[in-house]
Amino acid sequence: MEKQTVYTDSLENHGYEKLKAWIEDSLDQFKQELMQILYPIFIHIYFDLIIQKKNYELFFRKYRGDFSKAEIEMFSSLSDAQHIKENSQATAYRTEKYTISMGKYAFNLLLNFLEENELNYILKLINQYIDIKVECEESILKDEKYKYDHLETFVSQLRKKRENKNSGYSGSYVSAEIEKLKDITKRITCNAKNLPSICCYTVFNTYEELTCSEISPDSRILALGFKNSTIEVHALDQPLRKLKKSSELEKSEMKETYEESALERLVGHQGPVFSLRFFQTGKFLVSSSHDCTVRLWSLELFSLISIYKSGFPIWCVDVTKDFYFAMGGADRVASIYSIMNNKPERIFTALSDVTVVKFHPNSNYLFFGSSDTYVRMVDIHSAKLVRVFNGHTDTITCIDISHCGQLLATGSKDRSVILWDINSSKILSTFRAHTSCVYSVSFCWFGSILASCGADCTVQLYDTSDPKAQSLTTFYTKSTPLHCCKFGYRNILSVIGPYQ
Repeated sequence: MEKQTVYTDSLENHGYEKLKAWIEDSLDQFKQELMQILYPIFIHIYFDLIIQKKNYELFFRKYRGDFSKAEIEMFSSLSDAQHIKENSQATAYRTEKYTISMGKYAFNLLLNFLEENELNYILKLINQYIDIKVECEESILKDEKYKYDHLETFVSQLRKKRENKNSGYSGSYVSAEIEKLKDITKRITCNAKNLPSICCYTVFNTYEELTCSEISPDSRILALGFKNSTIEVHALDQPLRKLKKSSELEKSEMKETYEESALERLVGHQGPVFSLRFFQTGKFLVSSSHDCTVRLWSLELFSLISIYKSGFPIWCVDVTKDFYFAMGGADRVASIYSIMNNKPERIFTALSDVTVVKFHPNSNYLFFGSSDTYVRMVDIHSAKLVRVFNGHTDTITCIDISHCGQLLATGSKDRSVILWDINSSKILSTFRAHTSCVYSVSFCWFGSILASCGADCTVQLYDTSDPKAQSLTTFYTKSTPLHCCKFGYRNILSVIGPYQ
């Protein structure tokens, strides 16, 4: 006679909900492996509930949507132990072990979770009905160790940085600052009589799939987001350097730890990518998407590090040098996150979709614009609203703040660019040179020149001290709407757009 696992707890205490929630919140590197365990656990808990006559219908209805309809519909008519014995498929599940494969690291995480949470019933089910084949080949273990050692090192370094507020800057930050200083020594003064040079990056063969673009602070890396949910990272100066896997290092005769390429693709989103931002160190990239997530990517491994979930599409992101980022989306909320935590540190509300977010240079304030035509300025530490900027007549599309922290520039679907005095919240100038939606605005490093670009395939330059609010000059492109414009450390303006 078949030996049955005795289940006597109530529906709320069998542990399936806790296991499911833990797996869904786990890192993507392990999630796909761990998700395999849910289906057989669900089936056997369901069978035990039928045998014990304990709310089996409620359990089945609550979780059936997580699995393929064809697989579980055959069990929906079962209502007692005799039905289970007479159903050939159910009998097979009870007499033959369900086999799955799992990496050693994921398997250890699963066991530790079950033991720490005292989910002994689920442990018994796994022991009796499931055969987990742990992949222990030498190459797999080495690859996993390589990946996860880097991940753990990254996380531990950030945790130490947060715990010790008086600690010095990281090596990558110092290196980035040194490169920045080298560029500053070559910086050109920009004014109405000495206009900046412009470097235009045209993206071909996009087939109207390009949704967003961004250039790194040092103007050496270009990131492109597409409707098909992929991200392309292009090298503009030196080749991209990607850390090799341990298995590749063993095969390499030169024992070089990096492999070089001009292009890397980041795949992970499940919807169009709407916004991209580089961290100042150049080591990380954040992206937002219609799939309701923000993703943090390593630009050394060119792989996903972490996911931050929302309940609505996320239209925009921005970053600050202290490893915080802000997001805004269709939930009418602007949120601030630490990359160490998947829960928001601050939440600020608007009256409509938040379409653009921007940190003040001192990182103490956040500006965000929305479809309600307002731009709001909030104090991050006190979480209080300190300024409201009202002047546009349509959705806010872009924001930039001068490096001195005193001027604010905003662009809108109403085709205007407005220059504001932050201290008084008053309009200094309204520029109306564009004939279509404004996509991006950027201040030069001394704040004397403001640039804007948009759907009308032009770049406009303005003198921020001009009381007449006239465009200094207009640069035209050939069938290339410009998504992004940004001044680099040398005061060279970079613009990006797809050829159509």
